[in-house]
Amino acid sequence: MDNDYKVPAGQWISANERFRAPKKIDLSPQIDELVSRVVGFKVFLNDPRLIQTIVKWKKQANRPDTYLEPDNYLNDPKKVEELKRVLK
Repeated sequence: MDNDYKVPAGQWISANERFRAPKKIDLSPQIDELVSRVVGFKVFLNDPRLIQTIVKWKKQANRPDTYLEPDNYLNDPKKVEELKRVLK
């Protein structure tokens, strides 16, 4: 019965924070650092042109689902040029 009324230390809030509105969440789109560095300008992770291009390359590779090697498209100069052309 004594344990029923014990509140863990992490669940205590101060009286000043009780009615304070929660902090705003940062909803800005994330930037793909590697692709941005290779292309030379800012590219977002959810850019549909980038996603379509990568899906096209994956279909061209025609590898089985069990293939575990990473696809290093940014090391291929032809693919980098195509990516620059598509994202312009």
